Amino acid sequence: MRVLANRELAGEEVLAGGQCDLRILFVDDTRGTCPQERPAGIDAWHQLPAGVAPQTRLRADGRLALVGDVPAGAREYSAAVRQVLPFAAALQGRLILHAAATLAPNGVHLFIGASGTGKSTIVKQLSRLGYRPIADDLVQCHFDGERALAVLSDDREKGSGRLTLAGIYFLSRRRGSAKLRCTRVDKGDCFVELLGQGFGELAVPEIWAVQFDAYKRIAESVAAFRLELSDDLALVDAALPSFSATYLAAESTS
Repeated sequence: MRVLANRELAGEEVLAGGQCDLRILFVDDTRGTCPQERPAGIDAWHQLPAGVAPQTRLRADGRLALVGDVPAGAREYSAAVRQVLPFAAALQGRLILHAAATLAPNGVHLFIGASGTGKSTIVKQLSRLGYRPIADDLVQCHFDGERALAVLSDDREKGSGRLTLAGIYFLSRRRGSAKLRCTRVDKGDCFVELLGQGFGELAVPEIWAVQFDAYKRIAESVAAFRLELSDDLALVDAALPSFSATYLAAESTS
């Protein structure tokens, strides 16, 4: 998905991949109905909870968002866009995961976890070992049959912008740990972990039908792991060469 906004954002794209699918209007008051932006037959709007995206309304087709109460600044506007994108994608029947991602010889590897667990940090550190960072916050997914893909660009004809998801790592911090620990997660636990990363604040059954199906297909086709990181970044950095050689440089993580 690409975003067209009425404010300058930090960077050309907030999320790589896809054509312009979402318009975001930063406004002073989101209560307006913005009638000129309503296609025939689309009247419903969804109010996002204050704890997720304050003063934000999404049109029912997920292609227009009215966002209010955002401090002026390109970084602040971009942060607001990132909050809205996964919900807009869900309304459009698409899937965006809250994850950082790196590109390895065997495919794309996703690092998923709560804020502060080290998603962006581990991807940045892996880049020093030659692995290409491709996302630090949001990753759009697609499916080719039963194969799960990460969408990296809009090169739809050649298909080169969609690469196989090779691994998913659910991150956590372990205080006092002197090493990095990676353990395999079975399909059921992977599905549950993905649900925990979902966007259930939109109480629209149709959305969750699509999300459930996508999570199930990912859990069944992508190797998943729990990755415990030390709270000492120097120890994490020292452990990454061994981790990458085992999981990222291998032909398959299965």
